[in-house]
Amino acid sequence: TIQTRLSKLSDEEQTILQLAALLGREFEYRLLAAVSKMDEDSLIDVLEVAESAQLIEELRQVKVSTSPNFTFTHALIHSTLLSNLSTLRRQRYQRQVAQALEESFPERSQDLAPLLGRYFAEAGDGEKGIKYLLLAGDAAREVFAYDEAIEDYENALLILKEQEDHERAARTLMKLGLTYHTVFAFDKAQKAYEQGFAEWQQAAESEAAGDLSKAPAPHPFRMIPSGGFPRTLDPALVVSFSNYWIVNQLFSGLLQLTAEDELVPDVAQSWEVLDGGLTYIFHLRDDVRWSDGEPVTAADFEYTWKRGLHPDHDQSQAEDLFDIKGARAFRQGQTKDPDEIGVQAVDDHTLLVELEGPSSYFLQIMATAITRPVPKHVVERFGIDWTEPEKIVTNGPFILKSLILDQSLVLERYQDYHGRYKGNVSQIDLKVIRGSAALEMYEADELDILHPYDHTSPKEGRRFTHRHPDDFISLPSASTRFLGFDVTRPPFDDLRVRQALILATDREALANRWLQGLEFPAGGGYVPPEIPGHISGIALPYDPALARQKMAEAGYPKSQRWPPIEGLCYAPGFSLQMFEYLTALWKKNLGIQVAFQSLSVDELDDRLEHDPPNLWTIRWLADYRDPDSFLRASGLQRQGGWRHERYEALVEEARGITDQGQRMGLYRQAEEILVKQAPILPLSYGRSHVLVKPWLPGLPTSVINGIILKDIVIEPH
Repeated sequence: TIQTRLSKLSDEEQTILQLAALLGREFEYRLLAAVSKMDEDSLIDVLEVAESAQLIEELRQVKVSTSPNFTFTHALIHSTLLSNLSTLRRQRYQRQVAQALEESFPERSQDLAPLLGRYFAEAGDGEKGIKYLLLAGDAAREVFAYDEAIEDYENALLILKEQEDHERAARTLMKLGLTYHTVFAFDKAQKAYEQGFAEWQQAAESEAAGDLSKAPAPHPFRMIPSGGFPRTLDPALVVSFSNYWIVNQLFSGLLQLTAEDELVPDVAQSWEVLDGGLTYIFHLRDDVRWSDGEPVTAADFEYTWKRGLHPDHDQSQAEDLFDIKGARAFRQGQTKDPDEIGVQAVDDHTLLVELEGPSSYFLQIMATAITRPVPKHVVERFGIDWTEPEKIVTNGPFILKSLILDQSLVLERYQDYHGRYKGNVSQIDLKVIRGSAALEMYEADELDILHPYDHTSPKEGRRFTHRHPDDFISLPSASTRFLGFDVTRPPFDDLRVRQALILATDREALANRWLQGLEFPAGGGYVPPEIPGHISGIALPYDPALARQKMAEAGYPKSQRWPPIEGLCYAPGFSLQMFEYLTALWKKNLGIQVAFQSLSVDELDDRLEHDPPNLWTIRWLADYRDPDSFLRASGLQRQGGWRHERYEALVEEARGITDQGQRMGLYRQAEEILVKQAPILPLSYGRSHVLVKPWLPGLPTSVINGIILKDIVIEPH
């Protein structure tokens, strides 16, 4: 019997095998060596004895250089070793295993997180247990291992509830609910959301009861908005990140994203998902007020969304609402009756939303700028002038104090804001400064943060950050910088020409040399690595010889008959640098000339909408963490005139698929079509580079929404 075979081992040998069993039925020699703390010769002796007794066997190694792996020859051996441990001894060994792995393999904290979380928790170290269980859950969710993510989140919740950590429990329940929601397990998602609401409320009550007062900030928070001056403060007209970001500070929607990109309640205190994901009922708080004192009601949301979908509002983000029943048809003029849109204010605090089909990302859209409400009573009174400084009414954490177009914008904390402030800043000063003056202001301590690469070339920006190494941080960005082609006119109506320019572009050199590693080369598709569904390695390769062949086949051998081409890009910064590189490389590899012009953000947006150039560079940032934000909602087909029936069918089908593996498979097929048809050339995947003054202890930043101003703390200095 197994017990008989084990009894022939010494106590020390049994202990080593019990430690191995705690690592799993399969275990790695290197991990066991760290856990056992036994000298190598003695450990090898123990393993050889166990092999001779046919208790374990070595697994075949793929690479000689890797650490040997072993497995218990039968599952009963593994379970018997663990069952022989008393509760106290098992806890002691679990603590020993967890501490040894944490200390010896810090670089493997993510893949060891499930084991570390479980063992620290069972050994009584709840804080470390929570840390690693949440890390394991997040990692599992990123690779669509939803069952594992759910288990890790639920185990973390057991400890968080024991500790009465209501805020972290609420955030974890929201992630758990979102995970269930993603796989269309609506009943379980609803239960998690309801528990999360309760925990969130308890967190708010605990915070209100506690002494959480902070010393006021010594001065306003001062920065230059990345992406330029906002074109509008109207949520219905948002078209760029600078607009999006300011709107998020002034207006509150149904849900909001935290700095960890977790969905939490905002104006909606709870919601229900009915009819298999086709119907949503949002229950609004009754204490939310517009800055003029009027209550925010469900009618404001209904009015806002229908207004944003109206064909007269010429902006792209209306596509984010196309999951709503009748929204696409109304937007495209197929129906004229706004009452056919599936949004209805049942009463002042109840909003009913009907969808065309189930959508796993719909709640994420409820945190985007296009869904932020506008004050119906103000818009109807003043019309298009309602956002002027003396007229605008908002409901977010800040109100507009002053605005000088293209110069400055000042926000002031809204004293009757319904939500919670974690920061101590009462005023936000945003200035529009360009070029070296911005760098000088930062060095003179007149700015609290700076995006240095918005104001100078990569080379000069690198020099500047080297002068302030302690201030520099690099953050992930869910964005792709790409080159767009107008496929409706020569020469880019020819697929071979588009493919030739892509094949003649060395993206590795662009990112690593010209941009000095500040962005990642886009070796995959349009969807960047920060978004689920990213596919690496599918891009067309760098192949100048094949590029020249395709140009010749298209009728442009050695650049003969090549027409005048105009390109546009943002200026200054990465886009300008990229275009200089691209034109030089295309001249070298293909012999063609391309003239380009650098424009401001607003000017380029206007040209793309009304007078598109032959080609352009632009960066698309995700509105929500789903491939749909890139492959459908980014307006990819509208800007360059590219249409592909199969591509569109795949993207539309993926929106309503319940199985996430199948859904991502459809997106993969769509991306493969996009790569082959080449309406765009993905150039690089973004990062956000910021200099932060030492008196900011942290920079609360969402990958999707950017800096969260209400949570910023400025320390005395």
